[in-house]
Amino acid sequence: MSHGMFSKLSDTSPKAEQIQIALLRKLTPTQRLAKTFSLSHDVIQLSKRAIRRQNPGLSEPELKVLYLRNFYGPELAQQFQEYLKKTNNGIR
Repeated sequence: MSHGMFSKLSDTSPKAEQIQIALLRKLTPTQRLAKTFSLSHDVIQLSKRAIRRQNPGLSEPELKVLYLRNFYGPELAQQFQEYLKKTNNGIR
């Protein structure tokens, strides 16, 4: 996928996109990986915050189950829910 294709999916101007790409190319592999981890962390936190806002009546364990269901599928969410029930960690 060429970077020109990204422009069609982004609200970033082509000039700003070129600058961003140039800056990313200057990073070492370690710096790129750190940036990737940081962005992934931010996306996960924003997703969890959105789920919490949309479901204010759910407990923290219930929110975790919902997060897992949304991002990793119903099977993993079900397994986690069963684990929480066995360990008596807040799932009704």
